[in-house]
Amino acid sequence: MKLLLENWHSYLKEDIKGRSLDQYATELTKEVMHILKKDEFIKNIDKKGHAMETLKSPLIDELDSIRDIFIHVQQDEKYGVAEGHVMTHGSYEYTLGGDEEERKTSDLHINIVLPLEYDFLFFLIWYQT
Repeated sequence: MKLLLENWHSYLKEDIKGRSLDQYATELTKEVMHILKKDEFIKNIDKKGHAMETLKSPLIDELDSIRDIFIHVQQDEKYGVAEGHVMTHGSYEYTLGGDEEERKTSDLHINIVLPLEYDFLFFLIWYQT
């Protein structure tokens, strides 16, 4: 997850004010893990096979070129996920050729694909905070 956020350095470097990108990635990763550990979020994934939540963080307000960060999780074997493995990818959505004002409406989507029989206990013990 941390690596995914670090890859957006070229988009965010002008927005970093007194903090390194590493600090942003670390703090946002912690907040993503808090979402993934929530009982209601896990129950939605288990019941429906997917869940989505918007990350709420004061850190996002410090980044001029990100409006929202969305966390999408789904269980699916069709994406070529090896048995027992997790796949993650992200996208930064913005208006192509947009000016500085339009960049403020850009969104970051973090997508996590889990195997169908994923043990959600991993979220609870993997990242203890």
